[in-house]
Amino acid sequence: MSAADDGVLPFRWDITRREQLGRLVPQDPTCALCGDDEFIETAGKIVARSAISRLVFVGRSPESWFDFLSGSFADIASAPPVTLLRYSNRGFDAAMLEKTYPAELRAIRTYFAAESLAPRAIVNAPGPVCFIDLVADGGTFEGLCDLLCTWAAQSQVDVSALRAKIAFLGITDRRKNSPNTWRWYQAPFWSQGFSSRQLTSISISRELWDHFGNRQSKVTPSHPYWRWASPAQADPSRGEKHIDALGNAIALFDFGRSRAGRHALADAIARREEMADPFVRRIVSMLRGKSGN
Repeated sequence: MSAADDGVLPFRWDITRREQLGRLVPQDPTCALCGDDEFIETAGKIVARSAISRLVFVGRSPESWFDFLSGSFADIASAPPVTLLRYSNRGFDAAMLEKTYPAELRAIRTYFAAESLAPRAIVNAPGPVCFIDLVADGGTFEGLCDLLCTWAAQSQVDVSALRAKIAFLGITDRRKNSPNTWRWYQAPFWSQGFSSRQLTSISISRELWDHFGNRQSKVTPSHPYWRWASPAQADPSRGEKHIDALGNAIALFDFGRSRAGRHALADAIARREEMADPFVRRIVSMLRGKSGN
């Protein structure tokens, strides 16, 4: 029986259930990102740009925004759903995976289905899905789009309907802007047919981008295609760096849930031009109305 048949899903500690963590982390962990202006400003841009979408953070690079926004939106019933999708794949399209790594492909589809991110679930969902990741050249988004569209075609799900329900938000390192500046979504064939609202970018300083993309310790190991079907992915990650990262994740969640964190996020969103959208204004109002912990 394959890992997919067994329903092996990648493990990440649920920081909303502290009783599961025991003594893994200090009682009051801290994180340098808590209160960092650029980090919070970027979180505000993510929420404002994504509007009514379900926010799906792809891989490990953007996990700090996932933890912060999970705390910010905790106990707010009509806030955008927030998901962390452990997925990494560069260089292998769906056809290559089906031919060379069929068990791994079945396993990743099992995982996506468990997260309600199978093509039919996306099409039938009440709102759109926005996939968010740090982007260099868009390779991860390309692989993700191909995986979903190929799966949709094989499942007799309307591919056009699927593409209409998904968007991609890339967090890029800030460079000098000019009419000739190349953007990750301009040349690739896979992005053709998406509207400008479905392919957007947020730029951050190169230092912050490098921190999240290359240097920051993460809560879990990477989850590339050769690990998708591994039963080991269902085991907790107890390495020193992973536990340190878990402490940061808890601190960010708690800061997001605090009055200070929610008001800082609300202020960051309110500075965006998207405040003209009634849904965005309602999110800001709900964040300011929460007292926090």
